[in-house]
Amino acid sequence: IASFTFSAAAFYTALRMYSEPAGAFAAYREEPHGEFEIYGESEARPVFSASFEQSSHRALHYALSELRLASDQQAQPMHELLPAPVVFPLDHQPEAEENEGPPVDPHRGLAAHTLPYATALAAACPWQGISSNLLPVSMRRSSSRMRFVPTLILLAVLLSLTGALVAQARYEKDHYGRTVLKEIQRLEPSARRLESLDREISHTRARTQLLDDFRRRSKADMDALSELTRLLPPPTWVNALEIRREGIQLNGETEQAAALIKVIDGSPMFENTEFTMPYARGGIGEIFGIRASRRKDVPKP
Repeated sequence: IASFTFSAAAFYTALRMYSEPAGAFAAYREEPHGEFEIYGESEARPVFSASFEQSSHRALHYALSELRLASDQQAQPMHELLPAPVVFPLDHQPEAEENEGPPVDPHRGLAAHTLPYATALAAACPWQGISSNLLPVSMRRSSSRMRFVPTLILLAVLLSLTGALVAQARYEKDHYGRTVLKEIQRLEPSARRLESLDREISHTRARTQLLDDFRRRSKADMDALSELTRLLPPPTWVNALEIRREGIQLNGETEQAAALIKVIDGSPMFENTEFTMPYARGGIGEIFGIRASRRKDVPKP
């Protein structure tokens, strides 16, 4: 057994299933075996309930007097004030046994079962009414809402910690971003100076490379000139010589101009030797014009 109840509490709750009762009223319930109960509500008596052995005008007058209502006010049947069910069981309807069919009005089936029906409604929605525990204190089962307080406190702590973790993660992220930005701003002048130094170093390296190239070109040109001097012994002489990076071109006079092509191609410094003009007879020999390409893979001495 979870709890006990009584008729006044059941009626009080059942009448408030959908809305509060309108104003003061008095209602009665009559059992088949003769018990007669009057229930009412008013400003003087928020809840009034009394049972009598049988219905009588005196019992109704007594109830109206307790409720401080007018003596000529009529009392309504309690089952007419209760919310009517959509379907009422046929085996609980006295009319069904006599007339072999359900009654037209659902309220008529509640007349003999008003108290059980009100008790069922009160049990279905206990939070809308009042309750009373008539068991001894030592046998009562506690139903205080205070037992939910620790759970609510722990839930609040959990939510607070979760919110703190989320806020901490966001704060750490923002703090990290601000720290990185400050460090970038602090190192940015040094980075610009380093970039400037890198540009200066690259420029200096390029100038140094250019000077080295000029130095190597001068040496290569002198080597080419020395090689031509070796390849063209007297009485061959040159009256025009042009030395370029890709090749050479020379004009002069020699005894046998045709032999110069083979002599120059035989050098490790030159290749693709050819005449630029047909050789012709001159004062002491043949006048020639020759050009040749310089080899890129010249062996070192």
